[in-house]
Parts: sequence; structure tokens; C-alpha cells
Amino acid sequence: LDSAGLPTAARFDLAALEDAWTHDKKYHQGVRFVLLAGIGRPEAGVHVPRAALAGAIERMAAGA
Repeated sequence: LDSAGLPTAARFDLAALEDAWTHDKKYHQGVRFVLLAGIGRPEAGVHVPRAALAGAIERMAAGA
């Protein structure tokens, strides 16, 4: 990817993501996620605390 001039690290800004989420037509009383409770067991409408989102975004940006 480097040799092709493509990005190899992600840049995430929690404030910008939150701003985009609030303008989404499906946004209602906060952002909800679909998370897996196990293999083949999705749970829809899961609220994720902002601190957990911030931590996950930081880890993604760090390449973890």
C-alpha cells in the first residue's frame, strides 16, 4: 500500500463521526450498534457508551 501511495493508517475523529451520526436519517436518541453476542447471534440496538467508542476509535487509529 505504501508503494502505491495509499494510506496504511486510519484517521478517525470522534467528534466528526458523532456529527455525521446525528445527521443520519436513522439517528434517534443516540447511536445504536449491531454487535455479536456470539457466532450467528447478532444483537441490534445496542447502546455503546461514548468512552468505549472513543477507546475503540483510538485503537483503530493506532492500527490495533
